[in-house]
Amino acid sequence: MKLKTLYGIIFVLALVLSAGFAAAEDIEILAGDITTDLTLTSDTVWQLSGLVVVTNNAVLTIEPGTTIIGESGTGANTSYMIIDKGAKIIADGTAANPIIFTSEIAYNGGAEAPGQWGGLTIIGNAADVGVPAGEEQVKPYEVNTDFVPGSTNAADDSGTLRYVEILNSGITMEQDKEINGLSLVGVGRGTTIDHVTVKRSDDDGIEIWGGTVDLSNCWVEYCTDDQFDIDDGYSGTVTNLTIMQHTDGNAGIEMSGSTDATFVGLTLTQNYSDKEGAIFFKKDGIGGHFEDCEIIDNVDDGVTIYSQGDADEANISFTNVSITSPNVLTNFVDADGGGSAADIEAKFDAGGGNTETGGVIFPQQTLAGDITMDMTLTADTVWVLDGLVAVKNGAVLTIEPGTTIIGKSGTGANTSYLVVDKGCQIIADGTAANPIIFTSEIAYNGGAEAPGQWGGLTIIGNAADVGVPAGEEQVKPYEVNTDFVPGSTNAADDSGTLRYVEILNSGITMEQDKEINGLSLVGVGSGTTIDHVTVKRSDDDGIEIWGGTVNLTNCWVEYCTDDQFDIDDGYSGTVTDLTIMQHTDGNAGIEMSGSTAATFIGLSLTQDYSDKEGAIFFKKDGIGGTFIDCEIIDNVDDGQTIYSQGDADEANISFTNVSITSPDAVTNFVDADAGGSAADIEAKFDAGTGNTENDGSGATGPAKPTGVDATDGTLADRIMVTWNAVNGATSYDVYRANLPAWAGGMPTRIATSVTVTSYEDTTAASGNQYYYWVKSRNAQGVSIFSMFDAGYYGAVGTAPARPMVTATDGTMTDKVTISWNVVDNTLVYDVFRAPIPAFFGFDLGIKPVRIASVEGLTYDDTTAVDGNRYCYWVKSRNSWGPSLYSRFDTGYVGAAQNPPAAPANVMATDDLSGKVTVTWDASEGAIIYEIWRALKPASQGGTPVMVGKTNNTVLTFDDTTAVAGTTYYYWAKAQDSWGSSAYGKFDTGVAGQ
Repeated sequence: MKLKTLYGIIFVLALVLSAGFAAAEDIEILAGDITTDLTLTSDTVWQLSGLVVVTNNAVLTIEPGTTIIGESGTGANTSYMIIDKGAKIIADGTAANPIIFTSEIAYNGGAEAPGQWGGLTIIGNAADVGVPAGEEQVKPYEVNTDFVPGSTNAADDSGTLRYVEILNSGITMEQDKEINGLSLVGVGRGTTIDHVTVKRSDDDGIEIWGGTVDLSNCWVEYCTDDQFDIDDGYSGTVTNLTIMQHTDGNAGIEMSGSTDATFVGLTLTQNYSDKEGAIFFKKDGIGGHFEDCEIIDNVDDGVTIYSQGDADEANISFTNVSITSPNVLTNFVDADGGGSAADIEAKFDAGGGNTETGGVIFPQQTLAGDITMDMTLTADTVWVLDGLVAVKNGAVLTIEPGTTIIGKSGTGANTSYLVVDKGCQIIADGTAANPIIFTSEIAYNGGAEAPGQWGGLTIIGNAADVGVPAGEEQVKPYEVNTDFVPGSTNAADDSGTLRYVEILNSGITMEQDKEINGLSLVGVGSGTTIDHVTVKRSDDDGIEIWGGTVNLTNCWVEYCTDDQFDIDDGYSGTVTDLTIMQHTDGNAGIEMSGSTAATFIGLSLTQDYSDKEGAIFFKKDGIGGTFIDCEIIDNVDDGQTIYSQGDADEANISFTNVSITSPDAVTNFVDADAGGSAADIEAKFDAGTGNTENDGSGATGPAKPTGVDATDGTLADRIMVTWNAVNGATSYDVYRANLPAWAGGMPTRIATSVTVTSYEDTTAASGNQYYYWVKSRNAQGVSIFSMFDAGYYGAVGTAPARPMVTATDGTMTDKVTISWNVVDNTLVYDVFRAPIPAFFGFDLGIKPVRIASVEGLTYDDTTAVDGNRYCYWVKSRNSWGPSLYSRFDTGYVGAAQNPPAAPANVMATDDLSGKVTVTWDASEGAIIYEIWRALKPASQGGTPVMVGKTNNTVLTFDDTTAVAGTTYYYWAKAQDSWGSSAYGKFDTGVAGQ
C-alpha cells in the first residue's frame, strides 16, 4: 500500500513556493506490506519507511528513472525492502534512465556514505533444488527469519533488475545479521540481474545464498565488508562483473559452502587492502570456475587468492585468467588455520592461457657514505642511496642484472647521488630483459614520476686532458663536488661498464652552475663501456660529458629540462646510434662547449618542443664535430635548428649523409645575437656528401612516396613493405614505430638508401603490429613522411582492456591528478576530458577530447580551471589499437560549486504553424540547456519530459513535435559541470493549425 504523508505534502509545497515549481518530484511513503500489484512511477520519489515487503505473489513494477530512498534508522527502524518468494520486482531501467535506490540523507544533499539505509533483498524458490533432505545449505534469511526461500524450481523467476543502482546502503542489525546492498536468497535463473551497480554498502555489496540466478554486467565498489559474497551452494554464472576495491574490507569475492559458481569476464581491482584477499576460498568444499578474468592486486597486503578450508579442487578451473600483483609469491596463500592454496595454484598453473605478472617485493638495504671495498648489489634487494654514496679506494661496485637502486628524496647536502671515483669501477651489466634501474624513492613507492626526485650517477675517470700541455687543461674538478678530481694519465682508462641501464627521475641543482645530471662522465676513458643507457626525466641534462675519450652506443635520452646531451672541455669520443626525443621545454638537444670535436654516427634527434638553443648548439669558441648518417627532425618553429654562439673550429666540422627536416629551412643554421659561425657551419654542411635540408613542405626534395603497403600476416617470418616509385627519387628511407605518430609513436629509421621500392623487415616480432612510413630522397633533399600503413606477421593481436580511472576532487590546489590501474599489453594511455558526461553532450558536439598520451599511470591536468568540474576518461593503447573508453570519473580544483541558476524568462510561442518556439535567458556558467514539456503544470500532476537540448550558444528551441491545437507547458534547465539547475518558471505554448 502507499500512504501520502503530511511531510511529503509540506515538502512539495515548500519547493513550489521557493522555486516556482516542484523542483523535486512528489515524495510518497512506502511502509509495511505490498500485497497487490503496484507501479512506482518516475514522477514521484518513493520513500521506504522501515521494512517494506512485497508479498502475496504481488508484482512491484518500477519505471525507468524512478528514485527510491530509504529513511534513516537502525535496528527495528531500519528501512529496507524484501521481495518475498512468489512475488516479483520488475525494475527495468535503461542506461539513460537508471532506477536509483539511495538514502534519504544523500537525496536531500547530505554526503554519500555507506550505512545510510538498509538495502534490497529478494527471496526465491531455488535455494536447494534437488538437494537430499538433511543436506540443505540455505537457511531462512539471516536478517529476518520470517522469510524462508523455497526449493521447488531452479528456473524460478523473481523478476528483473536492469540498470539499477543501489547506493549508500548496508546496515548491521546485530552480530552476523547484516543487510547488504543487494541480497539474493535462493533466487532462480529465471530472474534477470543485469547492469546492477552497488556502491557504498556498509556490509557486502552483493551477497548470494544458494540458488541458480545468473548476473551480468554488474559493478561493485566502496563496500566495507566483501564486495561480492556467494554462499551455500550458489551455482549460477556471473558475467562481466567489475569490482573496484577502494576501501578497507574483507574480500573482493568471498566464497562459502559447496559453492560452484562460474565467473566469466571478471575484472577485480584491489586498490586498498582486503584482509581476506581478492578471492577468498573461505570454507571446505568450495569450487569455482574462472574464465577470461583479470585480477589486478595493487596492494602489497600479503594475499591475492586466499584459502582457509579444504577446497573442492575437482570443481575448480582457471582459463585465460591474468593475475597482476606486487608480489607473485603471495598470489596463492593459506590462512593460518590451513587451506588448499597449493592445490588451487596447481589448478591455475594447469589451466590454459593463465598468467601471473608482477614483481617480488624485495627487502631494502641502505647505502650511505663511502664504499672502499669491492661490493656487489644483488638483484634480490632494493638498494637505497641515502645522501652522497662514493665508490673510492680502487673498489669495484658490481650491480647484478635486474637490480633496482633508488635515491631518497632530498636537496642540498641531503641530495642522494652516486659517484664512482677515478681508479674505481662500476660493473652495471644488465640485459634487455633485465635492465638495471636507477630511480627515485618517490617513483618506486608509487608516486608520480617527475624530474628532480633524486641526484644521479657520476663517473670520474683518468682521461680528462691526456696529452694536453700544462696550462691548457680544460677539465676541472667535478663541479658539484670538487673533492672529486679526474686524472689525465690514460686515454684508454677503464671505469667499468654501464650496459642496459636506465636512469630515471633524476637531476638536482645543488647551487648556481652546480647541477647533478642523470649521467655525468668526467674525464672518462675509452676503455669504459657505455651501451644501451636510457636517461629519462632529468631536471638538468640527461647525459653530460666533460672531456675524456669514452665512447657511447645505443643511448636514449628524453624529457630532460636543460640539455638532453651536453659535451664539454675537449671531449673527443664517438657517440653511435644516440636517440634524443625532445618533448619538454629545455635549452638544447645537444650542447657543445670547449674545444670539443666528438663524432656522432647514426644520431636521431627529434624536437617536438621548443629548445631555446636549438637542436644542436655550438656554444663557445673552438668547437668542432663530425656528424655521419644522422637525422635531425625539428618539428618546432622556434627560430633555429643548428645554433651557433661562438667562433667554431670549421676545420674540425664535417657532415656526411645528414638530413635536416624543419618548418623553415631558412632557420636551419642561425647565429645567436652575440654572434656565431652559422654561415661557416652551413658551408661545411653544403660541402658534405649526401646531406639534405627540407623545410617540411617537400618543396626542395622529391615528392613523398604513395601506396605504402605492409603485409598483414601473409608471410610467416617477416613483414614486406612496398611503395610506389617516386619520380626523381634516387633512394628511399624506411621508418617504423609501434604506434601511429598521432598516438605517440616515434618513427625510427630502420633502413637507409634503399634503391628499390620494397623492404623486408625481418626484425619485426611475431604477433606485434607495426606502423611503416617511407621517405624518398635525392641530391636536392628528402621528402616528408608518406602516409603510414600497418603490418604484422603471426597471430593477430587485440587492443588492451580498458582501465579504471579516478580523479582528485579538490585535494590539489593547482591541478587535477588522474590515475588508473596498469593494463597488460599497453604502450601508452590516452587521457580524455569533457566538461560534462558524454551521454549529456555527445549529440551537441561536446565530446571527450584527448588532452595527453602518457606511459605512466598518472597525469596532472594543470589546465583545469579552479571551480570547474571535469569528466575524465582514459583509453589504454597498444600497437593493435585503443581500448574502449574507461568509465569516467569527475575531478576538480578548488572548492565544489553549485549547479547554475535556472534559466529566466522562459517564453513559448502561440499559433506558429507547425511548431512552438521556446526561448530563454542565458544562465551564467551553463554548458547546455534542456527543454522540458508537459500537458499540465507539475502542481496538477503534469510530468515534464525532455524534448530537446541546445548548447550554451543557442537560447532558442523549435518544438516541431507539438500537436497542433494542444497547449503545452515548457520549462528550461541549465546544466554545467556540477549538474542541472532546478526548473525555472514555465510558460505555455500552442502550435498553430
